Amino acid sequence: MGSKRDPWMAKHPRWVACILILILTGCLYLVYGLSAWQVTTLKVSGQYTLPLTELRDITRAQQQSRWLLFFRQTNLWAFDTRAYERRLRERWMFSKLSIRRSIPNTLTLNVIEEQPAYVYQLNGALIGIDRKGTASTFLPAAPAGVPQIIFLAPFDLKLQDAALSNNQASFLTTFIEKIRERQDEKLFVKKVTVAVAPETTFRLGMTGDWEVIVNSVASAEEQAQALLLAYDQKLQGKKLEYVDVSVPARVYVK
Repeated sequence: MGSKRDPWMAKHPRWVACILILILTGCLYLVYGLSAWQVTTLKVSGQYTLPLTELRDITRAQQQSRWLLFFRQTNLWAFDTRAYERRLRERWMFSKLSIRRSIPNTLTLNVIEEQPAYVYQLNGALIGIDRKGTASTFLPAAPAGVPQIIFLAPFDLKLQDAALSNNQASFLTTFIEKIRERQDEKLFVKKVTVAVAPETTFRLGMTGDWEVIVNSVASAEEQAQALLLAYDQKLQGKKLEYVDVSVPARVYVK
């Protein structure tokens, strides 16, 4: 009987190792090195006012980050869309943001940009707060016409933290929208002062340096209607210190 022959792979382990290295190298090249995978095109669609030059700068900064500790994210497969989304949301506010990678060479963004509903100043930084009361983005400057929020009990606020409760945010949104419908610049809110819990009042600083006192746990619609009625009947043209509509049936003016 002839002797049993060893498998070729067992007899040539060095060749096997070389072949495996070549296969691995080829796979890495096909996945990472081919020009079709390189991110060279950025397409943006949707509703936005953000500057595209700044968006491209943020995209290039993400591409310079490392993938698997070694490779830069210049490749579609290596490009970290979650980290990229975080970078974008730190700079802008979106009600919709989708990021898609497609061959060849293309990164596609579909966005609906949302302007901050309020701004909050903390340690020299400006934080944009959305309509739901969430700290959503850092701002380079305060946008025109956006009320500033002031907390009588200041606190640290990180992105995605709740600056306002859902009820507070809903109340403010409704009240401010109701009085803005008049398109009277004297009824524009410049700042919102939030009382210390359990106090539920807000003091709304208006154009002309007067205030409106409201109660965030009562009806926003009724308080807005009470303000507008009092404004129409007896407040226009008068120098005011404040108007208290926290009890809509008994409006107090000073």
